[in-house]
Amino acid sequence: MSKKHKIKTVFKFFFVWQEGAESAWLHQQSAKGWHLQKVWPFVYRFEKGEPRDLVYRLDFQTETENSLTDYFQLCADAGWKHVCGFSSWRYFCADADIASSAEFFSDARSQIAKYRRVLGILALLALPILYLSLIFIPSTVSEDDFSTPALYMAVKFLYVILTGLLVYSGIAIVLKIRKLKHQDCKQ
Repeated sequence: MSKKHKIKTVFKFFFVWQEGAESAWLHQQSAKGWHLQKVWPFVYRFEKGEPRDLVYRLDFQTETENSLTDYFQLCADAGWKHVCGFSSWRYFCADADIASSAEFFSDARSQIAKYRRVLGILALLALPILYLSLIFIPSTVSEDDFSTPALYMAVKFLYVILTGLLVYSGIAIVLKIRKLKHQDCKQ
C-alpha cells in the first residue's frame, strides 16, 4: 500500500457537547485500522494501521503549550497518549483495557469545569458577533452599501445563522452542565 493510501481525511461535524459521539466515532475508526493523526475544525486525518481497540477522550484546556507539560505528563502516567490538538482542544487515546481502569474524567465536576471553560470562550467569541449582528450592521450598513441586494441579504443571513448557532450552542452547553450537576448530586 502506498503512503498516499495510508492517509485519509474525513469531514465530520460534531458540536462541542457531542464529545461522546465523537469519541465513539474515533473508536470505530481505530477498530477499522484508521488511527487519528490530526484534527482541524470538522476535519480529521487518519493513518492506516492495524485495527486496535482504542478509546478516545477530548479535553479543553486554555493554558499555553508550555504550561501543559505537567498536564500531558499526568495523562501519560495514567496511560493516556496525547494524539493531537487544535486550538484549546486536546485529543487523547488509550487501549481499551487501560481506559476502563483509568477513566479520563473521574467525576462530573471535572467535566463541568471543562464545559465552563468552553462556555467562557464561547461568550468571548459571541460578543463581537452579537455586536455586529445586533447593533453595528443594522444601524450603519444598508442595502445601498452592497453591489447587489443578494449580497446584502447573504450577509444578513450569515449573521442570523451565526447568532442563532451561538445562542443554540450556549443553551446546549448550559443544559449539559445542568445534567452533569444533577448526576453529581446523585453520586
